[in-house]
Amino acid sequence: MSKRGATVRAACGTTMWGVGGVLANLLFMHTAASPAWLVSMRLTWAGILLLGFGAATHQPLWRVWQTPAKAIRLIVFGVVGVALAQLTYLLAIQTGNAAIATIMLSLVPMIITGVVCLRQWHLPRRSDAIAIGIALIGVVLLVTGGHLT
Repeated sequence: MSKRGATVRAACGTTMWGVGGVLANLLFMHTAASPAWLVSMRLTWAGILLLGFGAATHQPLWRVWQTPAKAIRLIVFGVVGVALAQLTYLLAIQTGNAAIATIMLSLVPMIITGVVCLRQWHLPRRSDAIAIGIALIGVVLLVTGGHLT
């Protein structure tokens, strides 16, 4: 894939993520929909579409289930990695708004860096520490509007 194609796909993905957050915010404000319902609908329809695409392109859809270890990892990732991430994002939108939820989501790499450093018993690299500091300062400025009092 070319750099241009990758850039276009990344831009489309982030745009759709942002649009989805704003639409979820509108849905929560104007209906009785809950984050759990929306997560179940999003993931169910995404799964159906992916299975349909896989079948249409003749992908080996059942191969992952042949190895029990791979199947367990897939289920754990689906529940913990995808469903809980979606649910916490949508709960943040419901209790706050899409902008704050997206800002909080952008801090996930900082959390991952912290977990990796704790597991491997070492300090973050200088570039990681600088990036974390800048991200935290940015979040504080965005949330407080620059007024720290």
